Amino acid sequence: MNITIIYFSQTGNTQKVTDVLVEVLLEKGHDVKAIPMKKATSDDIGAADILGIGTPCFSSQVPTPVKEFLKGLPALDSRRAFVFATSGGAPGRVLYDLTCLLKDKGATVIGGFLIRGKLSHPAPCLVGRMPDRPNENDLAEVRRFASALAEHLSNNGAGTVVGSRPDVFMPGFGFYNQVGMMSSDGFLRLVLPKPNERSLKIERTF
Repeated sequence: MNITIIYFSQTGNTQKVTDVLVEVLLEKGHDVKAIPMKKATSDDIGAADILGIGTPCFSSQVPTPVKEFLKGLPALDSRRAFVFATSGGAPGRVLYDLTCLLKDKGATVIGGFLIRGKLSHPAPCLVGRMPDRPNENDLAEVRRFASALAEHLSNNGAGTVVGSRPDVFMPGFGFYNQVGMMSSDGFLRLVLPKPNERSLKIERTF
């Protein structure tokens, strides 16, 4: 099975999770390719039997560059996909919004997970939370999901990958879910320090 994982990682948390996914899925006999989002091409998307999308969580939602990337994807025509995220705070709607963006392109999302990572939110009062994460326990959770995904694929399973988080498919209704839903990109740009534009730039190649 050809699995392509496309990830966005500014501080290395999501890349670390992606590396473990690749390691386990290769051990299970799959052809796996991990590509930073800014380098992904239409050929990479077209060659994938299974598409994985990984991202950090920004302000309880999907980062703006990831939203723009997914909205610009070609039609996925029932391509199976999974999602994952790293978060140092309240994850809010990040997984559910990834699922919705992929479904809008015709993908079938079969599961997903979330791992804790050191928080690099630009608000000074939040920087540094969850130090030394993802740690070995977190990465063990990644290995468990990767093994469950491999088993699901080898059995050509229908439905959901075992161990997937419920908020992949159903939004929560807590405070931070509402924050993620109401915090527009324009509002966040207004109230938060300006991000590093070079690190956020995604070069569109399709």
